[in-house]
Amino acid sequence: MATVFTPPAPALTTPPAELERALAALTAAKQAWADLPISARITILDKVRADLRGVEHRWVAAGMAAKGAQPNTMAEGEEWFALSVLYRLLRYLRKSLVDIRSGGLPRLPGKVCWKQAGTFQVDLLPQSWHDRLALLGVRAEAWIEDRYHGDLPAMAAFYRQQHPEGKVVLVLGAGNVASLGPGDFLQKLFVEGCVVLFKTNPVNAYLGLLLAE
Repeated sequence: MATVFTPPAPALTTPPAELERALAALTAAKQAWADLPISARITILDKVRADLRGVEHRWVAAGMAAKGAQPNTMAEGEEWFALSVLYRLLRYLRKSLVDIRSGGLPRLPGKVCWKQAGTFQVDLLPQSWHDRLALLGVRAEAWIEDRYHGDLPAMAAFYRQQHPEGKVVLVLGAGNVASLGPGDFLQKLFVEGCVVLFKTNPVNAYLGLLLAE
């Protein structure tokens, strides 16, 4: 059955009073989120992934309509690719949390190798055949200063705190790629342990209601 592409709804402006209520709710919840056990966070990630599957066709349709694109074209493929980036992020966030729960730190995707004087390097991409297909020709590595080798204090820094402090952050969606803003949102929630007030970029504000859902 063909997907019907309809123009996106006008961008919504949140009234100041509603913003204040949202900030009050986030402030009240920030410490509970910081204290949430890892197992509960994994359960929430699983729910987020299931909810994303529930809106993915409408997500792609909204992006196509906003750009005046036609179905069964490269433009539609780009919309699905943006979603695949989010699914990948959710998968690796979950993997990292499982690693932290069992061993205190995420397992690195490759060996830490001597690169040059004072620097070590670990390969990040590709990690699997999925990466090789989805990110054809893309390769990434992290360079680590010698003083961090063997400890890597920046890894899972939030989860290494005995009593982490709850924080409220604002994420301003930047760029016109649909996955960028939600990716930043998930980073703040599950990597840095913050609760988030999120504003979409005006160019993809049509995703606001879907993200809220």
